[in-house]
Amino acid sequence: MQRNSMTALAFSAAVFATICAVAAPARRNAQQKDDSNNEPKSNLSPDKRGAKAGKTTAATFGPERTKSVQSGEFQVDLVVIAFPDCQMPESVDAVKEELSKVEGGTITDYYKDYSQGITWPVLAAYQTVYMAPQPLGYYCRWDYFANPLGYKNDGHTRAAKLRADALKFAQSNGRLQKKGAYTCYVYCKSLNKEESVLEKYIRPFYKKPTPEDTANGVTDNIEKYNPAIQWADPLWPNSIPQVHYPGNGRTLVHEIGHCLGSPDFYHATEEHDGLEGAPSLPWSYGPTGPAYCRYIYHAFVPEAAYPKITKSGDVTLSPRSARFPMTDNKEIHPLGIMVPTQHPNYMLLVEYCHREKRPVGDPGAEGLLVHAINVTMTSPMLGPPDMCYTYRSDDADFKATGEDGKYFRSGDSFTATTNPSSLLPNLIPSGISITDIKENSDGTCSFHLDVSEEKPQAAQLQYSLLPQTEIVSIDGMMPTSFHAVMNVKYRGEPLLTEYGFCYGTTKDPTEKTGKLFALHHRDRYDARIIDLKPDVMYYVRAYARNANGIRYSKNQKGVKLPDPKLAKTRATLFSPSDNLLSNWYYQKWYFGESGGVFNSANPIFAFMALANYYREMPGASGGKSGTGVNLEQVHCNPSDTRPKFRLAETEKLKTALEKLLSDAGFLQPDFKPKQDVAKAKSTARQTGSRGGKASYGNNAQWVSKCATALKIKSPEKVFFSCATEDEMKALAPAVRTSILKSQPVLVVRQNKPMSDELSVRWPLHIAIIDGLGPDEETFHVVFPGGADRGRKGLDDTVKLTDLLERTTDAMMMFYRPGQSR
Repeated sequence: MQRNSMTALAFSAAVFATICAVAAPARRNAQQKDDSNNEPKSNLSPDKRGAKAGKTTAATFGPERTKSVQSGEFQVDLVVIAFPDCQMPESVDAVKEELSKVEGGTITDYYKDYSQGITWPVLAAYQTVYMAPQPLGYYCRWDYFANPLGYKNDGHTRAAKLRADALKFAQSNGRLQKKGAYTCYVYCKSLNKEESVLEKYIRPFYKKPTPEDTANGVTDNIEKYNPAIQWADPLWPNSIPQVHYPGNGRTLVHEIGHCLGSPDFYHATEEHDGLEGAPSLPWSYGPTGPAYCRYIYHAFVPEAAYPKITKSGDVTLSPRSARFPMTDNKEIHPLGIMVPTQHPNYMLLVEYCHREKRPVGDPGAEGLLVHAINVTMTSPMLGPPDMCYTYRSDDADFKATGEDGKYFRSGDSFTATTNPSSLLPNLIPSGISITDIKENSDGTCSFHLDVSEEKPQAAQLQYSLLPQTEIVSIDGMMPTSFHAVMNVKYRGEPLLTEYGFCYGTTKDPTEKTGKLFALHHRDRYDARIIDLKPDVMYYVRAYARNANGIRYSKNQKGVKLPDPKLAKTRATLFSPSDNLLSNWYYQKWYFGESGGVFNSANPIFAFMALANYYREMPGASGGKSGTGVNLEQVHCNPSDTRPKFRLAETEKLKTALEKLLSDAGFLQPDFKPKQDVAKAKSTARQTGSRGGKASYGNNAQWVSKCATALKIKSPEKVFFSCATEDEMKALAPAVRTSILKSQPVLVVRQNKPMSDELSVRWPLHIAIIDGLGPDEETFHVVFPGGADRGRKGLDDTVKLTDLLERTTDAMMMFYRPGQSR
């Protein structure tokens, strides 16, 4: 039996888990008037903007603690959890030793350096392994092939019970009784795929293939059992999703940092309308963030180590890794400085990296680091603007996409015109410049600091809290639509609630003079705007809205749509960024159950694509579906990191469409014409291809059911049978006309039987014509799952008649949700 090894080692802090939770800042409820000219003209007072009495600002910023959060040695208890389908660890002590090691030292060494000798952890492991009652896969995410026993919606329930049982097990045997101890546990280790183990624990979840199945090439799926612990799996005691890599001392250091009061410092997931990023940055000098954590959260260094500088002058810094005060220097130089900026929400943190050593330091770190700190935030889990941003070159929009860990060296400068510039994350000047940087022979760094004494007016500060966007491009013009791309440069404070495009027939359109096309945080920044008038000039701006109001992009673009008679464009209707038809998350988690196997050409995919494109539920009349699906919250590109409420909306759409298509006969249809090709040709000659009443032969009942479910009043204007190439060719002009109206066309095909299990098992096969090819008979075609059984790719253009290959019949559907025909 082939052995497929998988490491499933993770760990976390349980006691004091609530310390890890960080409160999000209060949302501001103020409303701002529509700003059509991008000029700051709000009349809100500063207190309504959020700067009320007692609120932390750069001027009032100070450390949260004056006494160390922890002192001396503290114990970290480990409870090792094993699983019946996993290899047992060599010993508990082996696990303890593995977790104790950090690059260049141990966890104890790390915290002695980090805390300046104030406090350090010691690992203590309970010597008996706790055996989980269920196989590892039970606690991991469901997968049709790799893990059919996993969870779909009850992962937290399963994980919580596992945690509670493991801790009770240890407590009942005399451990974990010391009040105030930090308790972590790990679960391990590699998957045991011996036949006896699989048959005992896993076989009940996998059907054994019959001899006939085996003869037809169907393999035993038990071989594919391979659960994986993903980042989003809720398997940690503090219920914070973590880990999809092997456990090690660095991760344990990070989690202990949370228990000591540090938040994460990184761009959070889309749940917080931000950008994803790493939780422990290599230049952080700390378990969860920059070195100033030791000052503000832990009191491991005194306030004198990070003084607040408000005036211009020369500054000298000691390395941030030095003990404070410096014992080998006569002068006491700080480890960093805090400099209030022109905006009360921000201050800059400047620190010097020099000759750092493992385990806590970065030996490659040399030079000045500059961070922007948003002092109004108590948590970085909000996405850009984060609580802390480390300046990077080539990252004009503060999205952490530029050069990692930018260090300023001797001769460098940090000003409003350098790269990176000294702008704040809200894109207004910080009023701070650093010049004449010198790295001195005594291990210190000196520079000249310029602090502007000019302060922006209240209206300017207020206006700066609005999100900022830009229109990037307009392309793919069709007679009734165009494709637009935008960029969010700054997400606002509080974070934006809506963004997208504003377009109209006059310059500088607003929501009053034009129309808004909101993207609703669908994790994309482009869209096709439809239902426009041909041969008309449109003006387009980007926009975004937060609780303070709406703001439009400074730039705009004009686009004149072509005349349908002159249009020869090869543009496609579906956006390249719209992964709905080929998204692995849909394929892996949402589909495969009803059809029996993973489905590479699913009708539900196609109708979800239409719902996303038209923003209207198929089967609806006048936009009222009655299904309770909020299409503004449905993701076109979902993944594990998406917020649960948006994934839930995607699930509702899938469920509603599954019922709709089942009622219509799509999933178990009578779409199986019995006439042979000769008879089909005869039928075609008698009925014609378009206009008047169409004859569907054996498909009449199927068409009737579809029309009823989709609320189509005139099926003969929507459904067209194509049993021959001639019939398919005859429809080419109508397809072209539909595409020029920005309306995609469905092709429903009858599959020929195939025996291997990876073949499409749905009785029907779907294709979507969504663009024009180089000639009158060639079109751009997309397929659910991204390919036509591996034969055609997403970017292919094909002859219309090619869509009959390997099918006995096809049905063209000129269908648009919500329109009666």
